[in-house]
Amino acid sequence: MSIKIALDAGHGKNTAGKRFLEALDPKETREWERNSIEAEAVEKKLLERYENIEILRVDDRTGKKDISRPERCKRANEWGADIYISFHHNAVSPSSHTMVNGVKCFSGGGTVVYVCKGLDKNGTTRTMQRDLYEKLIKHTGLKGNRSNPYGQANFDVLVLTDMTALLIENGFMDSYYDVPIILSNEFVEQTSEAIVEFIANNFDVKLKKIVETTYKVRKSWEDSKGQKGSFVILQNAIAEAQKYGYNVYDNTGKLIWEYQPEKEEEPKAETPSVEPTTEPENAVEDIPTVEEQPEKEKMTIAKALKNLLKLILEWINK
Repeated sequence: MSIKIALDAGHGKNTAGKRFLEALDPKETREWERNSIEAEAVEKKLLERYENIEILRVDDRTGKKDISRPERCKRANEWGADIYISFHHNAVSPSSHTMVNGVKCFSGGGTVVYVCKGLDKNGTTRTMQRDLYEKLIKHTGLKGNRSNPYGQANFDVLVLTDMTALLIENGFMDSYYDVPIILSNEFVEQTSEAIVEFIANNFDVKLKKIVETTYKVRKSWEDSKGQKGSFVILQNAIAEAQKYGYNVYDNTGKLIWEYQPEKEEEPKAETPSVEPTTEPENAVEDIPTVEEQPEKEKMTIAKALKNLLKLILEWINK
């Protein structure tokens, strides 16, 4: 038999005034955003771990619309929820305060769990209230010191619901001690773990059977006879598959790793080499000066000049 859990992220993204104090959180994070993140974390863990859990979010998951409280209760009642958990974050103005950037901020805070005043639905509400608070403090350590941690009030979601209903004020949005904690991812993890533990402690939940994944090395999924091995560690399966050119499948037949044969490189055509030249095209060879000419050439020129001078003198003497 399924256990039906109604989760309610209080307010909406744009509900007036429902935000963190700007002096402590410049982004002025909307309360609904933190409420929703915590509700989502609880939902995810419950559905991952237990096979007989059903979840109904009675608020608008996008936060764009602030579903009325009577409508939220109606959805949970018609669905037949076994328990209703509403997520909120608190803000009150006690007399004792500290100024932060010119704004009144408060040191106290902590978690409060509310139930309907004067009404113990199913005879278990008070017991569950105490158990939920203790689980939250165990995991988050955000113990309340500004109000009674076991609150009683006639809030709509506590009065109009047919089942046990618990409303969590999970820290104060105007407390310089609480705000950094509330806005952390670690706090979401701790809160969700506490609520999951609370559900497991108060309802007959059934853990999901964990099926160990094994990896088969085969040429194709249908080729079970040609299987080269079954491995728990994926990398070992891939190493074996590479030896044989096979693929890797999980135990449901899903292809996890596909063998890709290496492509042989085509031989590159040889390009004829061209001897580099140091001289530009159409270069004109320089004629060496007398000084640059070799010694033998100098002697030849001198002899020619001597003969030319002799001829000139003979011509003059005629």
